[in-house]
Amino acid sequence: MWTSARPRCLARPVRWGIAFDKTGKVLASGHYDGTVRLWGMADPRRPTALATLTGHSGPVTSVAFSPDGKTLASVSYDHTAKLWDVSDPATRRCCRPWPRRPGSWSRGLRPRPKR
Repeated sequence: MWTSARPRCLARPVRWGIAFDKTGKVLASGHYDGTVRLWGMADPRRPTALATLTGHSGPVTSVAFSPDGKTLASVSYDHTAKLWDVSDPATRRCCRPWPRRPGSWSRGLRPRPKR
């Protein structure tokens, strides 16, 4: 993953999933090592590492924030989806593992628009 203003590597390897929260100030990225990383994007030229979420045993393929930004869903090749309480990155915790085939989650993580 690279910054756009002055190219520099934030983290690697980012494998698949990235998502911004609704404010655009927090970026979540899924990684091949099974971690999810949260980045502060208040200044996009100087992203800050907020937290590293551990708990998956395989590459993280998708991430998505809930509409209120308090929960982050992550999906991994370890055949689980995890819901993380990210309302306070300092006290992050996995709320609930959710076993499933990884390929079936990518469509299900997108929030649906209000009608």
